[in-house]
Amino acid sequence: MTEVDPLAQSGQTLVYRSSNEVYHWTAEIDLAAWRLRLTRRWFGRWSKTVVDCSLDDCVSVGTVEYNTDGHISYGTYFKLSNGNWHAIPLKGGSFEEASKVVRQVAAATNIPRLDIKYS
Repeated sequence: MTEVDPLAQSGQTLVYRSSNEVYHWTAEIDLAAWRLRLTRRWFGRWSKTVVDCSLDDCVSVGTVEYNTDGHISYGTYFKLSNGNWHAIPLKGGSFEEASKVVRQVAAATNIPRLDIKYS
């Protein structure tokens, strides 16, 4: 399940986490420093910063609908000005969960929301 760290959601930083047996993903949206940082940790040991940029580099944030073999699931993303797309950690794949995360991020940052659908 995606979790918003209640201690970090102080109005200054939003933190989203998800994990499985191999990876632990964390997205930190620091509103005071106006930064986005996405990190990935393998097996609880090795960390890699995937993105560390200004929120000004974020063009849009939104939900994405996937239809895989007749099964619909949802994710969340940031699109950066360089054209790269990065997921906001989300586990479960429901539209309600994805939409809640995107609403929080869009409201806190005023980054335009753009929901997309893949068929």
